[in-house]
Amino acid sequence: MEVVTGYVRDALARNASVLVVARDTHWRNIAAALARRGVVVGSDSRLVVLDARATLDQLMRHGRIEPALFDGTIRPLVRNLATATTAGLYAYGEMVDLLAAECDFEAAQALEACWNELAACESFTLLCGYAAAHFQAHAHREPFAAICAAHTSSRSDSSDALGHWLLGSSAAS
Repeated sequence: MEVVTGYVRDALARNASVLVVARDTHWRNIAAALARRGVVVGSDSRLVVLDARATLDQLMRHGRIEPALFDGTIRPLVRNLATATTAGLYAYGEMVDLLAAECDFEAAQALEACWNELAACESFTLLCGYAAAHFQAHAHREPFAAICAAHTSSRSDSSDALGHWLLGSSAAS
């Protein structure tokens, strides 16, 4: 949560727009940490917060990510936020992590593809949050490697031994 808190705080300090798509419990912790750092989240129109589960449910039909639903829901929001200020848009998301927690790696990869297609058309910076524990089984290394490959870079917190191991394993495979 410290990484996300710093990411949001720094983006707002740059006068950027921020989109957070997080679990409610995570957002409450992030908002509390921002408040401790003097950021008043409820009064800043540059900050849009969506519930990750509710948003994910809007993007899926019959257990599959529907790119048309993503384009109708996320694309206009990203476009509006990205052009609302010259500093651009910084986004943080946990929807892929929700799918990984359910071992729905096919939908997770499809959602990553939607974000990457959007990034080809709109300018924004995206930070994704994943729990390494969702990928610890040997059978989950391939989806983990594919999800990491969909990103410009991947890293784990220095205290996350499992994350370091998985990133090292995915790079070696």
